[in-house]
Amino acid sequence: WYRKSKARPGYEPAALVPAAAEGVRQVARNKVADLEPERFVAFEGYLTSVADRPMDLAILIDCTASMSRELADAQGGIDDLVDFLGSVTKGVRIGIVGYRDKTDDWETRGWDFTGSVDEARTRLWSLAAEGGGDTPESVHAAMKLALTRFSWLPDAAANAPQPIRASVLVGDAPPHPGEGALCIDMAKRAA
Repeated sequence: WYRKSKARPGYEPAALVPAAAEGVRQVARNKVADLEPERFVAFEGYLTSVADRPMDLAILIDCTASMSRELADAQGGIDDLVDFLGSVTKGVRIGIVGYRDKTDDWETRGWDFTGSVDEARTRLWSLAAEGGGDTPESVHAAMKLALTRFSWLPDAAANAPQPIRASVLVGDAPPHPGEGALCIDMAKRAA
């Protein structure tokens, strides 16, 4: 994008970021813009390598009351992540698992992968924070649901680009006692 934009007549990078009359930035500087040249080139190379690969992204998000203040921020960040991944891959399918605690109205609430960003957003933003009550949460149950019940993309043929499969866990508490090692083992097997 940068090269194409730079080639346009009248292109001025400062014009892309709105500024107040006194020249103060109105939006935060993009972290990619702050990368050292070598890291930027590596990042650009990575983006090129994923451009022709489809992606499955499972989002596991803590929906207990302790996340009340953070949940909307997390949902907004995930929303931005989905937009970004959709723009740099061959296409992204999103699966979502909300999790709470064993004693809540629901322990996990999951939606299998969808290629519709609008549908994924509706699912994501339908989650609300409540319940919990103690520190550990149902992290293991959330991981198990996503890794065993979701319809992950299969491996592609030998000479075709392999799909990217990723999971993001967002929470503020550990799994229940005795389940930490199970979570680590499950993550290793998934990888």
